[in-house]
Amino acid sequence: MHSPYQPAEELLPVRAARRMSFSTGCHAHVLRRLAQAALALCVSGAAFAQSERAAPLVITRSALAVKFQIAVVDAEADAFADVLAALDEVDALEAQINVWSPTSAISAWNAGNHDEPVDVPLSVASLVAATQRMSARTDGAFDITVGPLFDVWGLTDRRLREPSPEELAEARACVGSALLTVTIAPPRLGRARPCVRVDLSAAAKGYAVAHVVARLRAAGITNAFVAAGSSTVCAIGRGPDGEGWPFEVEPGRTWLLVDQAVATSGFSETDVPLADGRIRRHILDPRTATPAARDVARAIFVGPDPLEADMASTALVVLGEQGGAEWAAREGWRTSARGAVLVLSDGRSVTLGATPD
Repeated sequence: MHSPYQPAEELLPVRAARRMSFSTGCHAHVLRRLAQAALALCVSGAAFAQSERAAPLVITRSALAVKFQIAVVDAEADAFADVLAALDEVDALEAQINVWSPTSAISAWNAGNHDEPVDVPLSVASLVAATQRMSARTDGAFDITVGPLFDVWGLTDRRLREPSPEELAEARACVGSALLTVTIAPPRLGRARPCVRVDLSAAAKGYAVAHVVARLRAAGITNAFVAAGSSTVCAIGRGPDGEGWPFEVEPGRTWLLVDQAVATSGFSETDVPLADGRIRRHILDPRTATPAARDVARAIFVGPDPLEADMASTALVVLGEQGGAEWAAREGWRTSARGAVLVLSDGRSVTLGATPD
């Protein structure tokens, strides 16, 4: 599983991203003029082809420890306000699901001393319920209660050490989605043991992107691209050229996304190098209480939902090549518009399910 939120990632070309960061005081016509400088956009793995049509309206805002970026093609006059409203919703979500904020709703729940389920925001209950479904789909490879394992392995404070069998056993007793109880109506969240805590990092960006996409579609926006950092993106419509939003999966391989989401997990700056040359993964396997197997260096999942994509990409790194292939076959990804690319540690790539090639 992912570690807690990491330092903010850069999104799009740095110069363009900063140039296209606007305050709410900007007028739409000024925004469009500035947007002419950003006909070609890139997201660490996502590339927008240059178009002969009018440049997208592009707005960037920092949230959830990354840069959220929204690009809208053929924007109407009120699109600027619609995009800002969507980003405002991300800010509201951050106040509820950001584990790094001591005042967030989930941090308050983690710190609470309660034996019975307590009231939580609907966003928290809905997101936890979604993570439980993903945990069931992956036989526990995805789990948001993995925090105690990070503690005993020294990944939380980056003071790495090998835990004793007794420490691992104690931590494992506090880990497992089955230890959480959640209801939606009313939204309440409980835990079987006081030591259980929730880290929504591996799902928060996908959940926020899904909310932004829903908000834009409700406003009548039919051609846009939403990116949360460099790891979770979602395409609405067919892009500037009408052929799809280009997303570079790996050198020489580009997907044209149409109403699809992509998320990436794997090696990152948060992996910790050891003195003997090994690397301590920042993704742990909740089933074994140890760092995830190293055969998958990076997993790129594509599907209809950004929340599912965010969680699935992490699960694939934990499952490894064989486990990921078995999961894809079991769920019939080829016939359900879901797929993935696993970039293996030896440099090979393996494609699972249906991908937009």
